[in-house]
Amino acid sequence: MARALTLILVAAVGVFAAVPAFLAQSRESGRLFYEMVVTNAGTRSAGWNGTLYDANGAAIEIAPGATVETEIGTFAMHACTTPWTPCGMLRQGVPPQDAPSIDVLTDTRAWEFRLYVIAEGSRSQGWRGELRHGDELVPPAGDAVETIMGRFVPQGDGEFLWDWSGWAPDGWTGQ
Repeated sequence: MARALTLILVAAVGVFAAVPAFLAQSRESGRLFYEMVVTNAGTRSAGWNGTLYDANGAAIEIAPGATVETEIGTFAMHACTTPWTPCGMLRQGVPPQDAPSIDVLTDTRAWEFRLYVIAEGSRSQGWRGELRHGDELVPPAGDAVETIMGRFVPQGDGEFLWDWSGWAPDGWTGQ
């Protein structure tokens, strides 16, 4: 019985050791700071919505046109007037109209970007971006990815907490 338990434990440890770094990072603690989600994927009404979260995890709600200053830039509230336009909290300096002109009807799986702040408030504070396509986490390796929300570029591998890792919208990190 003890030998069987030991083998199960060894097998389990082997499985966890083989998890790629980007998947392990998605399990790390960190506070959800921001997310962009494609709405009405695969239709002519496809758009996206940005949400900025406060330190308690609540969505920040402000009047259209108002702004919020953050450590990674200024976010402005854009009214959600039609389903096919970008709306919600969008980072200034990266205008929604800069999104690539791609055929939204060919991709029925929604894109989602989540940005987490890691080790918040410490000298090791950093940022980790996750990019999802449908239900799949997109590994941050290789080339940039074009989405309806714009271009996303892979960042560092998360070796250091105080840096960017995972994905980031093009132009957000200066890399």
